[in-house]
Amino acid sequence: MTAGNALLKVEHVTKRFPGVTSLDRVCFEVAEGEVHGLVGENGAGKSTLIKVLAGIYAKDEGSIHLDGKEVAITDPNVATALGLSFIHQELFQVPYFTVGENLFFGRKYPRNRLGLIDWSAVNRQAADELSLFEVPKDLEGQLTSRTSMAYRYIGAIAKAVSQKCRIIFMDEPTASLTRDEAEALFAIIDKLRQQGISIVYISHRLEEIFRVCDRVTILREGKVVGVHQTGTVDMGTVIRDMLGEALLDKYPKTKIDPGPEILKVEDLESRIVPKVSFQLRRGEILGLIGLVGSGRTELVNLLFGLDRRTGGRVYIDGKEVNNSNAKRAIANGMGFVPEDRQKQGLILNFDVKANITLANFMKYCLGKLGIINSIKERQAAEKYVSRLRIKTRSTSSSVEHLSGGNQQKVVIAKWIDTGPKVLIFDEPTKGIDIGAKTEVYRLIQELAAKGAGVILISSEVEEILGVADRFLILYKGSVVGEMTPDRATPHQVAIAMQLGRNGNGNGERNANRQTQA
Repeated sequence: MTAGNALLKVEHVTKRFPGVTSLDRVCFEVAEGEVHGLVGENGAGKSTLIKVLAGIYAKDEGSIHLDGKEVAITDPNVATALGLSFIHQELFQVPYFTVGENLFFGRKYPRNRLGLIDWSAVNRQAADELSLFEVPKDLEGQLTSRTSMAYRYIGAIAKAVSQKCRIIFMDEPTASLTRDEAEALFAIIDKLRQQGISIVYISHRLEEIFRVCDRVTILREGKVVGVHQTGTVDMGTVIRDMLGEALLDKYPKTKIDPGPEILKVEDLESRIVPKVSFQLRRGEILGLIGLVGSGRTELVNLLFGLDRRTGGRVYIDGKEVNNSNAKRAIANGMGFVPEDRQKQGLILNFDVKANITLANFMKYCLGKLGIINSIKERQAAEKYVSRLRIKTRSTSSSVEHLSGGNQQKVVIAKWIDTGPKVLIFDEPTKGIDIGAKTEVYRLIQELAAKGAGVILISSEVEEILGVADRFLILYKGSVVGEMTPDRATPHQVAIAMQLGRNGNGNGERNANRQTQA
């Protein structure tokens, strides 16, 4: 469907914070029935623009128009009344409410004659609102915590539609969805577009922008640097606009000759993970890839002492170690950059320097009393801020105010500070922009070049092929194959991930074999 007349116009909007201009005379337009992409590096101003439109931040300059009339969006309730709906990456849903209850949360519940909530009416109306989408019968009565992320997201869309929204802003909508679930979401977006509802689609995944969007606006350092029709522009142009420089090598890779074995895993198992064996050498980047539920995270959790093992042995530098908990794993020379940086990797209300020194806390204390040497701590943090190019006003700034890419660098700095022999990265580039991804790849390369052994978990085949020296394919908790990037195609890897056998036709008889360096 071709986009119609202009519905939303943002004209020369500026938003300043102390010491920084987050939005600099930004102009942004969304047509009726259009899917409009919004992209830019972390810190480019995307979130600030959305918060201004949502009434969370007050603009300092400029104007906002709906249907040609200037509007003042003073708070989120005003935004909702104007037909603007926002679905954030972290869904604001109560996990112990049913899907139907979450649909009505924040709205007026239907009441019976006694003035009490009419739960039968709630479920009937919720079922009607969900019936616009292909969902299981009686979904409205299921606990939200027991439904998939896809159905939770559909619930958020249904709630927006029920509030007679005219524009839905979707922030990283596929971040927690499988490929099939993402395709189902794209079909829903197309249906919404046909109903005349506009979508602002915010994503770091440029292939999705080209898949679903009519136009794309690119922000860089708070300014609009490009607006393109997706059908007439290539991805390289969008990336150059985002980065403001020549197209970077997406996967910077240098030749590193692996050293001696640093990690050996023999028949490691738990209630979830069958017996798994593999080896890792100094200077080597070993990839782990598999579909959601393949056991990748469960395996490294077991290795790092976050889960209890029921058998097997682990050797570091030829010495058997017992990583019965994370503290022992750290003492034995291991580090772990987790998948969820905000919940597992950072303390959000701590400042940058406290987060960087957290895993090596006693190094910065005076004696054994636990009194922090603040000068030593600050100097160390400043060193990592400079080395990793972390964008922050100071090391005393709260880490929650950093962009996703810079938060991830803080997590990595924390583990570099421990001097790990083996460092595990679980989905290290999830939810960060292309420029930040490239910097993370460089940091991984630097660690390997200095002799660390690196384990890299990723859901992206291209990332594994571009970064790893070799990789293991997991299926239902077992290793079903080992490949090297120079002898693997994306098609072969996809088959192995989906069917549990590698591209050479070998099946699960390869599972758990001890891989040779």
